[in-house]
Amino acid sequence: MKWWFSDYDGTINLKHDDSIDKRDLDFISSFMDRNNQFAIASGRLHNEIKDVLKNNNIKYNYIIACNGAAVYDKNDKLVQSLPIPMEDRQSILNLLLENKDLISGYCDMDERKDFNSEKISVIHDNPFFIGSVPLNNNHVEGEKDILNSGNINIIYFYGEEKSLSLVQEKANKISDRLKAIKTHTNVLEIVNKEVSKAFGIKFIMKKHSIEVGDIITSGDGENDIEMLDLTPNSFVMKTAKPNVLKHGNHQIDNVFEIGEIMKKDLG
Repeated sequence: MKWWFSDYDGTINLKHDDSIDKRDLDFISSFMDRNNQFAIASGRLHNEIKDVLKNNNIKYNYIIACNGAAVYDKNDKLVQSLPIPMEDRQSILNLLLENKDLISGYCDMDERKDFNSEKISVIHDNPFFIGSVPLNNNHVEGEKDILNSGNINIIYFYGEEKSLSLVQEKANKISDRLKAIKTHTNVLEIVNKEVSKAFGIKFIMKKHSIEVGDIITSGDGENDIEMLDLTPNSFVMKTAKPNVLKHGNHQIDNVFEIGEIMKKDLG
């Protein structure tokens, strides 16, 4: 039995419009039909990715959501969660208030909430961001949530790449309990330092006593690097940036190619 953990956007959802190549859909289905296990490891919230999978009739054993900050089983029950440490919330709030020229928001478990809205053409003109970009200022409620809610697992910024790099540098200096990662050229996320898709995979591996050799991973972004490094059965999309490409042992255009490369091992 193999366990396949795949990124969604840019890996299965190649056009960033939630359309999936029929060859990839057929492979996912046949992979599970052969008594293998499939899980999505995404930067999206659980409710966002769950609906997409349902619409495409994709079955799954787990969803690793929010880049590993939350793990849900096949019954959509939360089984693991890693919130941002309370000790660092005030410093992050200060960073939000200092950067009102950027778009910002936060995830309160499985709900996206706006913090600051700003017109930035590189964001608003990109259809990829429709539905996820904060559109309203929500400073009063946002401050209360960020300082008090135990379920805040991501605080994020949208903006020009150069501006985000400056915020990233400051965020990474707040404490050794945090990390700031770019999940897209124009998106920066602050999370618990332990958060990664690989962290979610390791939780599932421990729960089911899975060997590394039985793990398959596929992805295309910087937030996929740790899980690509986790197993020799790692597949990176050819569209990935050079710093990500080197972490995959196989380069592919579509995930159905995994079946061709690992034909002898998949049953």
